[in-house]
Amino acid sequence: MPTDSEGRRRIVYCVGEERALRDVLPESEVAPLLAAASRAGLRGVRVVDPGGKDLWGSGDDVPPTAERDPRRHILLEGEPAGGVVLPAGAGRGETQDALLALLADTLTAMAHNNLKRMLTTETHTEVVNRSYEELMETNRSLSASEQRYRELAGTLEIKVRERTEELSRAMARLVQQEKLASVGQLAAGVAHEINNPLAFVTSNLQTLKKYTDRFLDIIARYQRVFEGGGVAQQDRDDLRKHRESLRLDAISADAGDLLRQTLEGTERVRKIVADLKGFSHVDEDGEAPADLNREIDRTLSVMTHEIPAGAAIVREFTPLPVIPCRPGAF
Repeated sequence: MPTDSEGRRRIVYCVGEERALRDVLPESEVAPLLAAASRAGLRGVRVVDPGGKDLWGSGDDVPPTAERDPRRHILLEGEPAGGVVLPAGAGRGETQDALLALLADTLTAMAHNNLKRMLTTETHTEVVNRSYEELMETNRSLSASEQRYRELAGTLEIKVRERTEELSRAMARLVQQEKLASVGQLAAGVAHEINNPLAFVTSNLQTLKKYTDRFLDIIARYQRVFEGGGVAQQDRDDLRKHRESLRLDAISADAGDLLRQTLEGTERVRKIVADLKGFSHVDEDGEAPADLNREIDRTLSVMTHEIPAGAAIVREFTPLPVIPCRPGAF
């Protein structure tokens, strides 16, 4: 499209080729006018082209002749496009001259108006066509832009989905790492909690083994004495002295306490393991009824090693209904 000196687009309107008088004056408009002029006194009046060729006549019985009076010009775009003439020898006077001039002026005005209307119509059509072409070009550009935006949106959606999946995987890895770190800390604390009762259980069992050895020793002596026949006074004295040296009376009194403490230690270990198992919910998959108070109590038991020295946790639970949840999800 043409542009001006500043690069702006401009529209150039073309209205077609030069037109002749017959192109702008239809016979349906000229014939009634010539008939009226003939009735007014211009018998035989005719309209001719610039070369003198007849275009329209009044329809009178006056035959056309080769010789004609000087014509009155009909102008089209300021230039003679034809004229109105009377046959040679037709009566002429001021009235006829005035009528002939009026007829020429009327036809000139009609030609001018018709040409103006034609040019306006053509200009409007040209503008509409140009506007339509511009709209179609704009529409094509918008369609292409829309397609590019759709492709870009599709690509962006794929990238967002990939990025979201990548972030989800990274978050899952981070959560897993946090869980592993927490499990490591928890394992260290639980190991410490289990080690304490195991230490005195082991110590008690070692002591009980010594006590057992002493009892077995005295039992063996009794067996040898009784297997030898009668029990002499000397044998009884030896057994009594040996029993006193083994301190069996004190051992008998202490053995009960050692067994009780050992059982308490093993029970403590059993409870720690049970609480840890309940805390991890390794045997539970999916939704299951859970007692929140019990879950809190288990957690506190497992996390005992995290409680600072000198601090104490007071458990005061309000009864709560059992609720369905996924205990193993956390």
